[in-house]
Amino acid sequence: MLGKSYAGRMDAPYLVVIEAKRSIEAQSPVAQCYAQMLAAARLNWEQDNYQPQEIFGCYTIADTWTFIRAEVESIDADKPVMRLETSREYVEKLEAETIVRILKKIVLSKTKIAK
Repeated sequence: MLGKSYAGRMDAPYLVVIEAKRSIEAQSPVAQCYAQMLAAARLNWEQDNYQPQEIFGCYTIADTWTFIRAEVESIDADKPVMRLETSREYVEKLEAETIVRILKKIVLSKTKIAK
């Protein structure tokens, strides 16, 4: 996770990264990423009460990266609402520069909001 830090403690996560292994028994990282993004949005909401909460996620399978942007509302309800936007897959070997640009854009957008 990446997030805002105060005195060495992460207070508000805004990017969740999940790495999946390739094997016969490997499971898709998508559900785990969604769950961790929802949990991070809940943590952030407990601090600032803003709705919707915007949170970013990313999962990798081998050298392929997929980015996710989510808006979470009704966080305190029995069934929170999570709207998702998913990127196309980026291949690390061919598109490393693009991956780094996306990561930088996420970090810069969240640090500007924090100031």
